[in-house]
Amino acid sequence: MNRLNHDAIPGSADEVRARYLRVAELCELIEDELDEQTSELAERMRRARRAPEAIAAVRADAAALRCRIPHARATIDHLAARYARAALADVDGNVAEADQLLGFAEHSAGVAERRRMAGHREQASVALEASVESVRRASASSIRCRPSRSMRC
Repeated sequence: MNRLNHDAIPGSADEVRARYLRVAELCELIEDELDEQTSELAERMRRARRAPEAIAAVRADAAALRCRIPHARATIDHLAARYARAALADVDGNVAEADQLLGFAEHSAGVAERRRMAGHREQASVALEASVESVRRASASSIRCRPSRSMRC
């Protein structure tokens, strides 16, 4: 468009003005996109710099949650002795799921650490995000062993 404006016959004044306005508009759009990508890159770099702390936090959170598994298992077993299995259907598999999620989180934290040491930052970030999400899921739903409302004492 800029080249057209500098041709020997650029067109009418309105056409030239419209092309200049479009060039300016496109420049603003590109500038906005670059700003967004720069922000995303800065966030990724911040997370990468904090990876050792994040890995340590994942391991600490997983260990703390793992300590709750025996109590949760005992609670479900105690409830199973008093209530029908159908009443526990919503929580029956939660302990096993939590154990599996925490195992995956611990494994992913190790992968993140090894990838980071090898200089594979992107792969390390993916593994770290997977481990953080696994701990979050285990914490959010899997170890909470609340019986259903249909159970009456």
